[in-house]
Formats: sequence, structure tokens, C-alpha cells
Amino acid sequence: MSKIKILIIASLLFYGHLYSSEKYSFIEYELPNNIVKKGGFELSYSEDGFLEADVKVLGDQHSYVFKSVRNIPPSGFNIFDLKDQRQVMGISLFTLSIDPSIDYKSFKQSSAVETLDRNHPFFLDQSWNFYVNFKGYEQITLSGKEFNAIHLYTHGERPTGPSHCMYGGIGVINIDSWYSKETGKLLKQVFVKRNCRPYDYKFLSKEILELVSSQ
Repeated sequence: MSKIKILIIASLLFYGHLYSSEKYSFIEYELPNNIVKKGGFELSYSEDGFLEADVKVLGDQHSYVFKSVRNIPPSGFNIFDLKDQRQVMGISLFTLSIDPSIDYKSFKQSSAVETLDRNHPFFLDQSWNFYVNFKGYEQITLSGKEFNAIHLYTHGERPTGPSHCMYGGIGVINIDSWYSKETGKLLKQVFVKRNCRPYDYKFLSKEILELVSSQ
């Protein structure tokens, strides 16, 4: 068998294990108007239950350039970081997909959010309190395309003190997330991280991702 035929067969076998992928743009602000990282990443979902990430986000002081594989996050609300295996932190993500069949107009506030990173310096704390609220059905435009979206807002905070949040650490988060009303897939996210209370007025970072393409 020729090398070309072998390559074609191998490619078909590989892509046969992938059932969807999404590309996102990414920007991180350290201060409200100060961009510190910019780039994008692609998430690919396999039939075997794995989430593959190809990340290329560049910054003057620190960059995220890596490929990684992890289990697809479980259903329900959750938080985890896209990160290189050699790092403990990366790009924070809240819930990649939701159930679009739910009538979110009658959605009540939820506090059931799972932190999936057990070695994360901030999200490993099991004392986080989360509240997820439905903000409305909206139309948003991404890459020139309009989407019918479900807008959720999530607030999280943890205690201040030893073994919990200390000054300089992440103690309060606020997340706006938009999901496709048809598929439930994540379309856009604004993830704001702040210092511990009572210093939560101190802005640590704002990470914005937007869907570029999906297949």
C-alpha cells in the first residue's frame, strides 16, 4: 500500500473520532484597558469522551501555547482551566454547554457549581459559594453572524482568611456567559476575577472569549 493511501486512511480514522470542534478568540485584560494576552484556541470533542485543546495565546510577560487532552467536563455547571500539564493555571472556563431544552424564563437561582481543578491554587478551595442567574434571551453578533442566545450570570466568592483567600489571590468572580439557544454550546464568555473581600474592588483580570467558528 502506498504512503499516500496510508496517510489518507489514518486521517479518516482520526477525524472519525472527532464529532465537533469550536474555535474561539481570546483576550485578557489585566486592568480595564490594558490587554496582556491575545490569541485564540480550538476545542475538539471526541467520541471517546475526550476534550482536545489547541491553544495559542500570546502576551508580553506570559503566554499560553500548548496542546492538551482531558475528559469532557460533566454535565451541569462547572469551572476549570485550559492549561498546559506543566502549569497549575490557564484560561478559566465556565460550563462549555447547557441544556437548551430548559425553559430558562422560569430558571431559579442555582448554587450547584463544581470546581474541576483539584490542584488549582484558588479553585481547589471547597468553600466557594456560587450563584447562577438567568439574565434573558438575547441576540448577539459574533464574527458577523447573529445568534439567539441564553444569557447567564454567575457570581462566586469564598471566605477571606488562612486556608482560604489571602490578599493578592482570587476571592470573587463574576461571569457573563452566552449559550446557543438551539444547541446549548458556549458562544461568548466574560470572566472577571477580583481580590478577596473586602478588597474585591481590586480588579485582577478580565478574560473574554468569543466563538469564531464551529463544525
